[in-house]
Amino acid sequence: MTTGTPLTITVDATDDVGVTPVDVLENGVVRHTLTKAPFQVTSTTLTATAGTKTLSARAYDAAGNMGTSETVQIIVEAPAPPAGVGEIVLHTRNATRIVGNWQLVSDTTAAGGARLWNPDAGLARPSTALAQPADYFELTFQAEAGMAYRIWMRGRADKNHWANDSAFFQFTGTVTAAGAPVYRIGTTSGTWLSVEACSGCPLRNWGWNDNGYGGPGPLLYFGTSYADGPRPAARGRPCHRSDRPVAGAVHRDTARGSR
Repeated sequence: MTTGTPLTITVDATDDVGVTPVDVLENGVVRHTLTKAPFQVTSTTLTATAGTKTLSARAYDAAGNMGTSETVQIIVEAPAPPAGVGEIVLHTRNATRIVGNWQLVSDTTAAGGARLWNPDAGLARPSTALAQPADYFELTFQAEAGMAYRIWMRGRADKNHWANDSAFFQFTGTVTAAGAPVYRIGTTSGTWLSVEACSGCPLRNWGWNDNGYGGPGPLLYFGTSYADGPRPAARGRPCHRSDRPVAGAVHRDTARGSR
């Protein structure tokens, strides 16, 4: 079953006197109370997001006795990607905006022959993203609503030092798997990417990492389909960027427009 597909739920409940209400539980929570036969309901909440879900029912008789059904597992998957869809690779040489201390620098070792660099200002590393950063750059890509995106960054820390290896990334329209706003431009919410993969992991020139530290990071979702732009805000000290792909089998591979 794919996300967004309506699910028809039918409960077969009988009693020698009569069944009064029937509760339908989605992921252990009562979502529907049915008061008369046929005990049937169409649900869209259970399939709103991808993952393994549970479904069960409780039936009551007039005396208040309760019977509970077995719990059924339902696997909800994201829709298959359209033909031709693959990784989205964004080269920083194509940044639509470069503001403040970020600089575009020619570099034959960088993807596309150029990298973005924020020179070391000797500042402490902030613990959160900024709603109005003074230094940032923007890239755009075609976002698809409801698709799960994994973000990756290729970067290089100045002097291979851990304090120079990271940035916050913010977006237009990003949401959690449950649909709540997150990592939005204009807020203090941002997903953090570091070239260093874990505490004590060595830094040796260019490296890849996602928005996790010591393990995979959270996926990105969008509430609306449009050309989106991530805006990375530097975390105090500098980090070089050569390209910043959003990688995965469900992403469009074309970038168009500007935010």
